[in-house]
Amino acid sequence: MRPTTLVSAVEEQRGDDNNRIPVYQFEYTVDRGEKGKPLRAISVVAGSRAGDAFVTLTVVSPEEDWEKPLVNERLRRVVESFKLV
Repeated sequence: MRPTTLVSAVEEQRGDDNNRIPVYQFEYTVDRGEKGKPLRAISVVAGSRAGDAFVTLTVVSPEEDWEKPLVNERLRRVVESFKLV
């Protein structure tokens, strides 16, 4: 098992005005020990209104890449684009 540290956890409403659903977002780090560089990830989770679907999105990159403004911005843009339609 790899040690992980929760950086943040938030609940947001996403979607258009007529179809907003709760989306749960978790940002965390993963210590890979001697197997590799530490990772940082953001996972987004949502369920459909009808309760018949569960969808996730995770972006992962070495933690050092998240410190580069352009990489950080691009990874977060992918996460922010997540919504069920």
